[in-house]
Amino acid sequence: MNRRLCALPLAIALQTHPSFSLAATAYEPNDQGLLAMASTDDFLELSLESLMDIEVTSVSKRSEKLSAAAASIFVLTGEELKRSGARNFPEALRLVPGLFVAQTDGHTWVVTARGFGSTLADKLEVLLDGRSLYTPLFSGVFWEAQDTFFADVERIEVIRGPGAALWGANAVNGVINIVTKSTADTLGAKLEVAGGGGNLQSAAAVRYGFKIGDKAQARVYAKQQHFDDPETATGSSTEDGYKHKQWGFRSDWQINDQQQLTVQGDQYDGAINSPAAEEESYSGYNLLARWQRQLPNGGQYQLQAYFDRTDRKNPGIFAEDRETSDIEFQHSFSVGEKQQWVWGAGYRRSEDKITNSAFVQFLPEQRDIERWSVFVQNQIALAPETLQLTMGIKVEDNDFTGVEVQPSVRLAWTPDDKRTVWTSLSRSVRTPNRLDDDILIASGASPTFFIAGNREFESEEVITLELGYRRSLSEKLSLDSTMFYNDYDQMRGVDYTGSPPLNPRIENTREGSGKGIEVMLHYTASPNWAMYLGGSFFDLDLDSKEGFIDPGASNEDENDPRLQSFFRSVWQSGRLSWDGTLRHVDSIEDQGTPSYTELDMRLAWRFDKGLELALVGANLLHDEHVEYGNEQTGTHIQRSVHATATWSFEP
Repeated sequence: MNRRLCALPLAIALQTHPSFSLAATAYEPNDQGLLAMASTDDFLELSLESLMDIEVTSVSKRSEKLSAAAASIFVLTGEELKRSGARNFPEALRLVPGLFVAQTDGHTWVVTARGFGSTLADKLEVLLDGRSLYTPLFSGVFWEAQDTFFADVERIEVIRGPGAALWGANAVNGVINIVTKSTADTLGAKLEVAGGGGNLQSAAAVRYGFKIGDKAQARVYAKQQHFDDPETATGSSTEDGYKHKQWGFRSDWQINDQQQLTVQGDQYDGAINSPAAEEESYSGYNLLARWQRQLPNGGQYQLQAYFDRTDRKNPGIFAEDRETSDIEFQHSFSVGEKQQWVWGAGYRRSEDKITNSAFVQFLPEQRDIERWSVFVQNQIALAPETLQLTMGIKVEDNDFTGVEVQPSVRLAWTPDDKRTVWTSLSRSVRTPNRLDDDILIASGASPTFFIAGNREFESEEVITLELGYRRSLSEKLSLDSTMFYNDYDQMRGVDYTGSPPLNPRIENTREGSGKGIEVMLHYTASPNWAMYLGGSFFDLDLDSKEGFIDPGASNEDENDPRLQSFFRSVWQSGRLSWDGTLRHVDSIEDQGTPSYTELDMRLAWRFDKGLELALVGANLLHDEHVEYGNEQTGTHIQRSVHATATWSFEP
C-alpha cells in the first residue's frame, strides 16, 4: 500500500536516505479582467494564426498574445478538457507537454514540471480562480481534494518555468492557473452522469445558472465521484480508492459601467478507503470575493480576498486543521504608449492545529504563519510590436526566512506575425514549510526519531535561464520550443555529518544543475482534424555541498523520467467527435519504475436537444502498469473504460 498521508513524513526519508525505496480557441475580455473563451464548439476551425493569438494572463498578470509571451506557456481550453474525458485535474494535466504526471495509488498523484517528482512535489504554484491551492504543511497540493464542475472551466494556463516575480515563493518550476467561466457564459442547466469499470466507478454532477435582475448572474453546482481501489503486484486491492462530494456557487455583479464584483465558494468532503477500522478523510470549504474597477486611462484596480479551511484525518499517523486568510490588491496602468505597469501587495495568514502520533510529530502542534508581499513589473516596448522588455520583482517577508527577493527579466523579439524568439533570467525560491522546520519522523515499534526538522533551514534557490522559439512553419504547422538551464543551491536533503546516536536532520545539503528542452508541433490537417506532437527531455545533476554528508543526494538525479512524449489527435465531423492521446514515459531509475506507453481515447455523439453520449477509455494498451515505484511494491494502474451522458438545457 502506498498511502500518501502515511508516506508524507517518510517521503523525505525515501528521497534522502539511501537505504529506503518505494516497494484552441479565441478569447475576449471577461469580467475578471482575464480572458473568456469566445467559442468552443468550432475550435477545430480556427486557423493557426488564430491559435497563436490566444490571450493569456499568467505570464504578466495582463492579457497578452500567447505567441508573444516570453515564457514556456501552454493553454488547455475548457473544450479540450471536456474532450479529454479526464475526471480530475491530474488526468487533464497529462495533456500538457513537459509536465510529469503519475498516479501513485488510488488517490495520490505526482504532478511536477522540470524535475523533483514525488508525492511531496513542492515547486509548483497552483491556483483556482486566484485562490492558491498549495499547503504550507509541505508546499505541495493534495490533488484529490481539488475539484470543481469541469464544464465550467474556461481554461488552464500552465507555465513551465519560474513565475516567482509575480506569483511568489513556490512558483519555482511552474505555475498552473485554473480559470472558470463567467456566470454569464453558464446560464441554464447541465447534468452529467458517468459510470463504468476500472478507476472511475461512478460520477454525477449538476449545475444551474440563472440571472439576478439585469446586472447579475449566478450559478450553483453539486457533484460526487467514486474512484475504485487499484491493485498490487499480487492482484489484491490496495484499499486506497476514494469518494469525493462537493458543491459550490458563483455570482457576478456588474455594479456599474466601471465596477464588477465576483463572489464564489465551495464546500467538499472526501473519504479514502482503508483496511483500518477508521477511514482516512478530508473536508473543507472556501469563500472568495473579487472587486474590480476599470479606470478611464485603461488601467484597473483589483482587490481580492479569500478564506480557506481544510481538515485532514489520517488515523494513527496525524491529523491537521488549517485556516488560511488571504488578501491582495493589484493596480495596472500605462505610462505613455510604451510602458505598461502592474504592481500589487498582499498578506496571507495560515493557522494550523496538528494532532501528532507516536511516529509522526510536528512541534509545536500549533503554528501561525504570516507572509507579506509586494511586487512590481514594467513591460517596455523597446520597438513597437517587435521588441518587448519585461522587468519584474517580488519581495516577500515570511516567518521562516525573513525577506526574500525574486527578480525576473524577460525579452521577446517578434520580427513578424509568424516568429517569436524570447529569453528570460529569473531567481526564484522555495521557502521552508512545516515539514522542513518542525517534523520528527520515528522508526521502530519503540519510536526512535531518526529524522528531525530544522528551524535554521533556509530557502531553496534556483537561478533559471530560458530560451524559447515559436514559429508558424506554414498555414497548417506551428512549432513551440524551449531550452532551459537551472542552477540549484541550498536544496533540501538530510545531513548525516554527526555520528550515531545523533539524529540526522533536514538541512540545505544539496546543489547542482538541471537542463532540458520542451518541444511541441501543432498540425491542422483539415478544418475538422488537428494533431499535436510533443516531447521533453530533462536531466538533473545534484551533489552534496561541501561540509555535509548526504548519501541520498545522487538518488534524486534519477527520480524523474528523462524523456516524455505524446501524440494527440482531435477530430470532429458533424455530431461525431473522436480524441486520442498516445503517451510515452521513460523509466524512473531511482524508483525502479519501468518505461510505459499508453493510449487514452474518447468517442462522443451529440444528439438534438443538448444530449451528448461519450465512451472514454484510459490506459488501453495494457491490462495494468506502474507509474511510480517498482513493479513489486508500486500500485498497478488498470485499464479503465466508462460511459458519460451529458444533458444541457439552455435558457
